[in-house]
Amino acid sequence: MLLNQLVDYPPVTVLSLQATCKHADLGPTISASFGQIGRSAEGIQQAGAPRVYYVEWLPDSCTIQAAIPVETSVDPAGDVTLTHLPAGTALMESYFGPYSGLADAWTQMWKAIEDQGLKATGVCWDEYVTDPGEEPDESKWQTDLFVAVDIPKL
Repeated sequence: MLLNQLVDYPPVTVLSLQATCKHADLGPTISASFGQIGRSAEGIQQAGAPRVYYVEWLPDSCTIQAAIPVETSVDPAGDVTLTHLPAGTALMESYFGPYSGLADAWTQMWKAIEDQGLKATGVCWDEYVTDPGEEPDESKWQTDLFVAVDIPKL
């Protein structure tokens, strides 16, 4: 785990698909969502790491928005949408390891927000920097965690 840091993130255009699932089904739901996004706009040029936005987190289930950044406008098919997301400021932390450790990484991230007295704006997401298809060693997988925050004005 790296130290967290405040970062400014740019606006981004993504192909996205929203899904609701039980926590235990999160991994397969994310994988299926990315597959559906890829099939909806074959031949697209990806313009950044795939990501998952957490829309709602309930005790037993969650709603996510799987997203793939793109540079150009495309015409997605089915339930996949083209979404433009604004720029902002976020607390970011890089996690290295298997996806099974992400829940603990998120717990640490929320503690860091509380410890630093930051106010989350409700937007949080993972960016999957390492492609598991290209790096078989799970200990080297990098996932960046982001929580958009309001910075107090002085």
